[in-house]
Amino acid sequence: MRIATTLLLALLTTVLSAQPLNFHQLTVKDGLPHNGVIALDEDAQGRIWVATYAGLGFLEGQQFVALPTDGLPDVRVDRIHCDDAGNMWVRCFEHRQEVSRYDSVARRFVTYSHSQLSDSLLHQAVSPLLHTFADPRSSRRWTIEKHILSQTDSLHPDNNVVYTGEKAAGAGLLDESIFCLLLDRRGTLWVGSANNGLFYANTRQHSYRRIVCQPNPLVRAVLTDRQGCLWMGIGFDGLRSVAPQSRHFVAVDYPLNDSVESRRVRTLLEDSQGTLWMGTLGGLYQKPAGHNNFRKMGGQRPMQVYSLHEDEQRQLWIGADDGLYRLPVGESGAEPQLMDSTVCYALNFAADGQGLWMASDQGLYRWAEGRSTIVSQMKTNVVAVDASGHLWVGTDNGLFTLTDGLQLSAVSTPADGHTVQAMLCRRDFLWCSYDQGIFCLNIYTGKTTLLNTNHNEYLMTAAYCDAQKGRLYFCGTQGIDCFLADSLDDQLRTAPEQLWLNETKVELSLMPQTDDNTSWLWLYAALVILAAAGCYTLYYYRRKHRGGSVEVTTTSSPSPTLADAATEPSDPSLQMNAQFIEQATALVQAHMSDADWTAEQMAREMAMSRSKLFTLMKETTGKGVMEFVRDIRLDYAAQKLKEGVPVSEIAYSCGFSEASSFRRSFVKKFGVTPSQYRTSES
Repeated sequence: MRIATTLLLALLTTVLSAQPLNFHQLTVKDGLPHNGVIALDEDAQGRIWVATYAGLGFLEGQQFVALPTDGLPDVRVDRIHCDDAGNMWVRCFEHRQEVSRYDSVARRFVTYSHSQLSDSLLHQAVSPLLHTFADPRSSRRWTIEKHILSQTDSLHPDNNVVYTGEKAAGAGLLDESIFCLLLDRRGTLWVGSANNGLFYANTRQHSYRRIVCQPNPLVRAVLTDRQGCLWMGIGFDGLRSVAPQSRHFVAVDYPLNDSVESRRVRTLLEDSQGTLWMGTLGGLYQKPAGHNNFRKMGGQRPMQVYSLHEDEQRQLWIGADDGLYRLPVGESGAEPQLMDSTVCYALNFAADGQGLWMASDQGLYRWAEGRSTIVSQMKTNVVAVDASGHLWVGTDNGLFTLTDGLQLSAVSTPADGHTVQAMLCRRDFLWCSYDQGIFCLNIYTGKTTLLNTNHNEYLMTAAYCDAQKGRLYFCGTQGIDCFLADSLDDQLRTAPEQLWLNETKVELSLMPQTDDNTSWLWLYAALVILAAAGCYTLYYYRRKHRGGSVEVTTTSSPSPTLADAATEPSDPSLQMNAQFIEQATALVQAHMSDADWTAEQMAREMAMSRSKLFTLMKETTGKGVMEFVRDIRLDYAAQKLKEGVPVSEIAYSCGFSEASSFRRSFVKKFGVTPSQYRTSES
């Protein structure tokens, strides 16, 4: 059965992959030197080099970087090629006996005659243009013939595609005259057209996928480094990393103090020099590029780090519990310097032409001209700056934008009245996660679209944008939601109010500690046998128990009274719902102080799937799972407030890792602060 399922999935994948691609366009509006693209290639850093009729440039992320033409015989380049050593070579029109190499240090081209180069190097430098690329992961092949792009599939010839006429227009390929072709290492197909710029399509990845790290999926921070390694700060379990293309994570060790708080990773950052920085509730950690281990910064002085930001001067800004710190990135051995002790708990940073913006519990701050000023006393969670320089502010009461008069103006979105937790700006869109999901705002039209992603909840979460690969990562209580933003652009521009996305789930597990395949096979066989025995025992027990229950009910149950009818539901479905709520409530009470207890763990303890738990919870209570959990915890907190227990003690006993988070949730439910509630009840 398992083999058949695998073959069926492989067959479906192959059939689906043969469908036409969905192309996106880049033109002079996006920084391309000219809309006539002559040649393409990929360098050692994964950047796409583009030769046009008006010069060269390379695409880094979604921004074109123009290259100087000094040293080139002609601005019209008809050949680009990266040699084995990572050097980029170009050849110009009407200069067939010369070839130029880009000097990345001097940032200029150096031209050589053929006689100055060895035969092997000359062969690489003037390598012929490729007009055919095959996908190594499937049976597809793309070819340019007479300036027409065609797609063939050796296993399914009926699904071949020639991109002309309606086929080209439907796929977003707005020019049928194609000059060059490139399939890069990430699976993106690049097409250079004669008149309409550069087109690209992703041939492998879905627009949305969920990354779940077992056994604890609660992710608080996420980052992908330059090598494509995924780093995750998970619950109480510290830092984990996942190598590219791997399905296994490994735990990352770093020096700890005596407090378990140091295991709580709050933020991750990779600076311009490739150094990885990690902020935890136990301090600031650094791992330089090329090193395997983290080292703690700031000596033994306790510091709770909530946010990190690198500015244009390559200075690292640190938002901590006791103030705002700054650290010169390039100075080895330097320690963080306290800049302002009044800006405490800076949760997020954003920079624009007016200075450095900081979101904190105390309000919205701006650092400019060597000092900080408070712009708004409204509690802010996150700030972001879009491509036009506008500042967006996420609060406990929805989304706001900053006006020219430095006033916050509310923006109507699905998050009105809700807590906006994380934001990412990319191209024309502002992506926001709030306490009930994710929505996307078109910055220029004001249109918002809800993204339905199968019940991942976004509480105390973070987000990250991988600009090079165009991926957006949103952390939630069920793992990480990963979006390929460019593949959703067209849908979001014309989308209705809601956009339902198909989920591709990636399960990550702990890296096996042994390479002995034989021992794993024996262990697997033993587990299968134990599982079969357990299932049979459970089935036998339930069947026997069910039979006994029926017998007792039919022979010895007293006739129901009016009081019984008033307190017990006669409808079996209502009784089942009551039992479900009773069981769920008991579990929440048992995990009252567990801050990292998740819906996934709750489903496991109730012996049901996560989707079934969400469905039953919605049907019986009208609430989400974590909303149900929060309400029980807050009711418990209200009772403790009446008894005179200190607020900080109540917050931690109710599963809130931070007093500020408890205060926000309490105000949202009861409309008053905990202190005001205690006073009103006394």
